[in-house]
Amino acid sequence: MWLDINATPHRNPDNIEIGNSHLHMHREGFSDKYAIDIPMDKFSDVNNLKQTFIDFLKYCNIKEISSIQGNLI
Repeated sequence: MWLDINATPHRNPDNIEIGNSHLHMHREGFSDKYAIDIPMDKFSDVNNLKQTFIDFLKYCNIKEISSIQGNLI
């Protein structure tokens, strides 16, 4: 699974276009070519990269999240 933030829109194999910020995930028969819109109830502020990274780790069920200092970029 990977997260695209403010990327170009994604077109799924079924020809449905997904917005600029989306999650790629493995789907049987499509490998990693399938994406979903970011579930906004799980991501508090996609404009804040540090918080989005923390939210992504939680979404992936990472239990122990070390403190993150400064900017990611």
